[in-house]
Amino acid sequence: MLLDQSSLTDRLVRRYDRRTWAAVAAVIAGLCVLGVWALWWVFVASPTGRWVDQLAMRGALYDSGRLPFAKLVLDPVSVVYGAVGLAVVVSIAVLRRRWRLAVVGAVLLGAPVLTTQVLKLVLLTRPALGDGLDGSNSLPSGHTTAAAATCAALLFVVGPRWRPVVAVLGAAYTVLTGWSTYVGQWHRPSDVLAAVAVVTGWSAVASLLLVVPAPLTGAVSPEGTGRRTAAWTPALLLVGTLVSAVVLVFLVTALHESVGGTLGGEAGRQAAVLAYGGGVVATVGGVCAMVAVQLALRTAVGRVRSDQ
Repeated sequence: MLLDQSSLTDRLVRRYDRRTWAAVAAVIAGLCVLGVWALWWVFVASPTGRWVDQLAMRGALYDSGRLPFAKLVLDPVSVVYGAVGLAVVVSIAVLRRRWRLAVVGAVLLGAPVLTTQVLKLVLLTRPALGDGLDGSNSLPSGHTTAAAATCAALLFVVGPRWRPVVAVLGAAYTVLTGWSTYVGQWHRPSDVLAAVAVVTGWSAVASLLLVVPAPLTGAVSPEGTGRRTAAWTPALLLVGTLVSAVVLVFLVTALHESVGGTLGGEAGRQAAVLAYGGGVVATVGGVCAMVAVQLALRTAVGRVRSDQ
């Protein structure tokens, strides 16, 4: 079924003006910053959370038979990958004659990757908790950031009819990249979720860059109402989020029972596999939720500025 824009976002944007949507985007960016810090505090600075996160990484060892496939996903992510992604994003914007989108797309590709490196190497640390897990910080995941940033940049520069496809395929590719870092023993679930939060935060900033230069007074422009976006896209992403949340609760409960109600102690193979499964499910749910937010932001920009 097709609706005039995605229905919920369309009704909201018709109701509120540009200034309100700029404030909403700013709040989303702030929540993403808070989310990254919360993930670090719970799963790196907290003994129990760190134990669960490490247990999930150990559980991925039992899935090592898929390592060759995981390497196929991870190996292409490089400087060349970034250059090709930038060329594609800018080319699409130029072909559509959306010059501002070309700049914003380039920012959305580069800024999250730079932010991830600053967070991982400078601002965030892995404190010594006497649990033998000390070492260099790995939060957020650089590979996942690169994959998610590419998908977010494409979501911003393509036309309305292509956004559902980009959103769904982008979410799948980001989940696949995050899962591959688990199998390759490069990252833990918190690293991947933090990476997607960084990209979503920058997506909010990108929407601000597109909306703020427009006049901030007056009602939303009614132009562009002929654009149509598949309504199933946000619904599919939200269903993925909700189903993942339900499954995650089940896995966490099973993990708690598997270790005898004491998180942080000795754990066998069953507990490790449950933690790993929980990490994968959390990744699916988190990515679906954040891509849904990115899609809503991009749809709102298209309504607020009919030239974008």
